[in-house]
Amino acid sequence: MGSLRARVALVLLNLALLSAIVFLVQHAVRRRPATDLGGPLPRELAVEASGRAATGDPSREIGAALDPSRPQPASTAATPPPPVDEGALRARFRLLLVSEDRADPGRSTAIVASTSGGQQRTVMVGDDLDGYEVVQLGVEVDGQERRALLVVRRGEERQELRTERSPRP
Repeated sequence: MGSLRARVALVLLNLALLSAIVFLVQHAVRRRPATDLGGPLPRELAVEASGRAATGDPSREIGAALDPSRPQPASTAATPPPPVDEGALRARFRLLLVSEDRADPGRSTAIVASTSGGQQRTVMVGDDLDGYEVVQLGVEVDGQERRALLVVRRGEERQELRTERSPRP
């Protein structure tokens, strides 16, 4: 009879312990602070689809919709661009790679690196490369040597960047 009482007491103690654990977990869940994610809700970031999305670059459309450019202050007098130094482009940028799309040259891309900070950017025809307009991207083949080419324009003057060594075939 003594062992029966011990077993009943053990079962009752286990039930009390289990109910205490359940109570503490429920109490902790109810008192959990609400998490504030901050920033806009995904519904506020919705971008309206347009008919030209199939032919244009969707990443540019989305980027323009989500991060509109700041309005430029109106200047009273138009200042002419400074004279272009022939070596200025080579001193600021190094051409790393050109991905040429021969079927649609407007879709060709190039990767350029800043010589001062090591930052890299991807540019396409028509993009602005720190005051220079990208007008041509391609790969020149001369015998066994292939060199990537980037042509930019500022005003009437054109400059070219080429890779330092030919890429592997």
